[in-house]
Amino acid sequence: MGRFFKFIRSFGLSSFSPRGKTMLCYAILLYIVLFIPISVLSSTTASASYTLVKKWTEGVKGEGWSLATDSSSNLYIAYYNKSIISKFTSDGTFVTEWGSYCNNYGDKSCAQGTFNKATSVAVDNSGYVYVVDDQGMMISTAGVGLGVSRIQKFTSDGTPVKMWSFAQKGCTPWDSGSTACSSPFSIAVDNKGYLYVTAGGTYDKGLTPKYKAGVVKYTDDGTYVSSWGFESVSSSSGHFVAASRLYGIAADSSGNVFVCDYDNGGDSGHKIYKFSNDGTYITEWGGYGKADNQLLYPQQIAVDSSGYVYVADVGSFLIKIYDNNGTFVNKFSPGVGSRTVALDSSGHMYLSDGLLEMLKYAPDSSSSDATLASAAITAAYNRNPSYYGTLSGGVTTGTASGGGTYYIQKFTSGKALLAYPDGYMWWYDGTKWNNSSTKWK
Repeated sequence: MGRFFKFIRSFGLSSFSPRGKTMLCYAILLYIVLFIPISVLSSTTASASYTLVKKWTEGVKGEGWSLATDSSSNLYIAYYNKSIISKFTSDGTFVTEWGSYCNNYGDKSCAQGTFNKATSVAVDNSGYVYVVDDQGMMISTAGVGLGVSRIQKFTSDGTPVKMWSFAQKGCTPWDSGSTACSSPFSIAVDNKGYLYVTAGGTYDKGLTPKYKAGVVKYTDDGTYVSSWGFESVSSSSGHFVAASRLYGIAADSSGNVFVCDYDNGGDSGHKIYKFSNDGTYITEWGGYGKADNQLLYPQQIAVDSSGYVYVADVGSFLIKIYDNNGTFVNKFSPGVGSRTVALDSSGHMYLSDGLLEMLKYAPDSSSSDATLASAAITAAYNRNPSYYGTLSGGVTTGTASGGGTYYIQKFTSGKALLAYPDGYMWWYDGTKWNNSSTKWK
């Protein structure tokens, strides 16, 4: 217990001096939390920097529009203006490719394994590959469908497994109505195997908006589950508009779904929306601009195993990194514009630039503890700056009684944030220390 009280007093916060049984109970409880191992849901902080470790062009067919990785860190590329899916190992070795061109405007005969535009690719935990085949806006006239887009499922080597037509509210493939369906754009899969597909709004034949943009959810065999968005354009509810271009989509390990609203015809949009897996709205962030908390044409998105959200922000030429609820954490400038971003299980980042190159980056392991701690403290503060108040000086250091350096940021409110040597973040609420269960290294 002496070690614990020595550690507490080392911060210079006199309110930690225990008086009476109440404070003694606090001390005992905190000692248990600090020094007795318990199971907690922890995460790692997004890297403060990345190092280019591999660049390749061999086997690359063009600018990647969508990237995905599997459990073995193989990389899959979908090309918007090509009809091919390419597969590489994580070091850039070409493995295979599949696909050929077929445009089904007015023709239902396009076989599985052919694409008009393979706009998006995703891989599930079993290694099955899902591809969005954009066949263009579908207009129903006298029962003849024009450009019916499809979702296709393959094995990891490109063997066809399943195919189904895509449709959203207000538009059924091959119907005889007078509606026009926007094409699907991006696909994501959660760790339970559910698929999520983004699509633009629905229009009538005169291209007058009828329904807003939205998301469609399927099982892994193409069975429709649910959808959200697609409200009537006359409705004041919902978060999307008919003109919203919902590009990237990703799911985290808890099944939350993140959607990029690239733009909706002007300075509006430029946001990330977070939903539960049943479409319940949780939060949003961004807005037109280049500030850290703004976005400028966010096109693709990825979520790492710790829940950090990586956004390929096309207009700012940055990869912006946020925590799971949209608080800015870091940004990375690869020096090239990239519409895409993907992560593998080892934390490597993959980008596709406009020079027909694939780029692989590794988290910079040389980032010092001081850099990592400062980034984590800044991120924690940015989540709720009004709670902590004004900074009292900068981040200072000390030696913990058990060894190792701690990093602490104090505030004039009497509160504090602490990066402790055990790797966990703590915060002081003016009365006691609290473990955030978040790791800073």
